[in-house]
Amino acid sequence: MIRTALKNFYKNLKFFFVPLGTLFLAIAIALTIILPVMSGAVNELVGTLRSLLESAQVSVDEFKKLLTSEFSKLPGNLIDAVEYVLSTDWLRDTLDSFLAAFTESAGEQSDLVTSAADVFLDKATNCIAVFFWFCVLGLVAGYWLTKSMIRREIARRTFRQFLLAVLIDTALLVVFSFLSARLFVLWRPGGILAAAVSVLLFGFVSLWEAYLLRGQGRVRAKNVVNIRNILLLFAANFLVLLLAALLTSLAALLLGSGVALVVALPLMEIAVIVNSMTAESYVMEQIPGAK
Repeated sequence: MIRTALKNFYKNLKFFFVPLGTLFLAIAIALTIILPVMSGAVNELVGTLRSLLESAQVSVDEFKKLLTSEFSKLPGNLIDAVEYVLSTDWLRDTLDSFLAAFTESAGEQSDLVTSAADVFLDKATNCIAVFFWFCVLGLVAGYWLTKSMIRREIARRTFRQFLLAVLIDTALLVVFSFLSARLFVLWRPGGILAAAVSVLLFGFVSLWEAYLLRGQGRVRAKNVVNIRNILLLFAANFLVLLLAALLTSLAALLLGSGVALVVALPLMEIAVIVNSMTAESYVMEQIPGAK
């Protein structure tokens, strides 16, 4: 079991760049959408401010210096800085305070500044949301694309096997969720007990499903579904995840934390996918005459 899991993990590292490529493609598409929008929003805001400053005969260069000084006071982390600007009135208050310092009619122009700032912030917020959801789409698409490729390598399924697996997984999920909720209502520590039992139950369900899909009529059920194999499956899954974590740590040590984050994504995806197929792969190896 352990040998099977580690062999499958090593063999399928060749798909390392599939989830990364899918994510980067999604990011590239998102950028082609949001960059023109953000460029237009920035130009619109700058145009409004420039017209206000020129009408008040205020030096644009002096305004830029003060604005740059205020930007330097924002959090050093880019994500924290963007979150602060978008979640507070920093932009409106900063622009209003500058106009009040430079012009005598700041009160009359405050509404124009506020309106321009609100339009800019709304567009920036929408662009960030679009970018986020494209990243999520890239991650999900990358996972399923990688999974389909790995499944062809480890345990290709027919349409009948696919439907049977969906029915089994759905039925077991409903039953286990109902029993866990019922146990928790009747006995509060039951939720903790259910979590502990779920580890063993996962192994039992995985092996039983693998037997029904691959080994029924070919191998004996007790040779597949037993406490020894359940524990071995748990150990195999743990070792695969541990190996992926060690490789990520090695990348962090040699190349830095930024690269390690990029490395961790495909490694962990491949590890999780391989673990989901270890039971099927094991049963297939137990069939007499199987290579």
